[in-house]
Amino acid sequence: MKIFATMITPGIGGAGDYLELILKNYNGYVKIHPINFKVRNIYFRKILSETQIVILKVLFLFLKNFTIQELVIYHPQTIGYNISNKLIDNSHKIIYYILDASIFCIKSYNHRNLKECEKCILKIDPYKDCSFFPRNNSQTDFIYHNELLRKKLESVTFITQTKGYNEILKKMFGSNVIFSVEKMRFDKLKTLSTISNNLKKYDFVFHGNNLPAKGSDYVISLAKKMPSKIFFMPFNGNNNKNLIFKNTNWDSGLQEAISSSKIVLCPSFWSAPLEASILKTMLLKTPVALYCNQFSASKTLIPEKCFIHLCGDINKDVILLKKIINDEPLLNNLKENAYDWANNYINE
Repeated sequence: MKIFATMITPGIGGAGDYLELILKNYNGYVKIHPINFKVRNIYFRKILSETQIVILKVLFLFLKNFTIQELVIYHPQTIGYNISNKLIDNSHKIIYYILDASIFCIKSYNHRNLKECEKCILKIDPYKDCSFFPRNNSQTDFIYHNELLRKKLESVTFITQTKGYNEILKKMFGSNVIFSVEKMRFDKLKTLSTISNNLKKYDFVFHGNNLPAKGSDYVISLAKKMPSKIFFMPFNGNNNKNLIFKNTNWDSGLQEAISSSKIVLCPSFWSAPLEASILKTMLLKTPVALYCNQFSASKTLIPEKCFIHLCGDINKDVILLKKIINDEPLLNNLKENAYDWANNYINE
């Protein structure tokens, strides 16, 4: 039996979009994943979603009674480490997708005090204020998860997106670790040929989830330091003169906001692989500002000529952004470089 196991919904969000594409590569596998219920009533949709989560977990627990010839596991923290461990333990061969830092960080995003945190790469020893994300898990199960991967290392192939994560895996498991680098794929981009003259134009747009590790708090702090510039945040919040909050996604207005902005901000402060937000922004020919970490894609994959390099110091970044936002030749050069690189990346 060959099984593809995930609790991510295909087609929703960056990880979901990538999942929708790679599922096509696994013909002959029993594919177990949530279904995107396109129901207008939000309460009914919530009931359906929660019900299917319970059903899928029961199904996963049932499968632990069988020997699995090959297991593809995608985002194990949402399946739950207890169930993931049982599936891995019963599998002869494991293909393990790494989409974030969850393999060594219970927060999934190894971020602390605006810096990449490496404390748990060699030994799981989280700070007291660290908590599991996006779903609660047992720390005992999490520690055993890593021990189990180490025990079955010869049978595990890790799928990574960047050289940075290959280095993390070598630090964790040694030089004999098996990995395969796959590109982040995204085929839903709807390039806008024209922008309405009536469309609200922003100086800066934050492209990411409302998470400190993604840089949401940092961008809000930047906005407070730049009161003459208009910032757009794609989630709910309290609007003020220069900070506009609106809960939106790619298909409900975010794409248009990005296309009409001067600079897009994606300052992730964790060991981020190539995030879909960055790739999509570059393909829309909008200048993007990134923060570089040791293991992040912005450090190990994306050429520096393709983005604005934030340093993480609020005052210094304010000075930099104020200077660059009025430099049209530089912005045009950045977005052309970014588009060429991103277009080449997805089409190679």
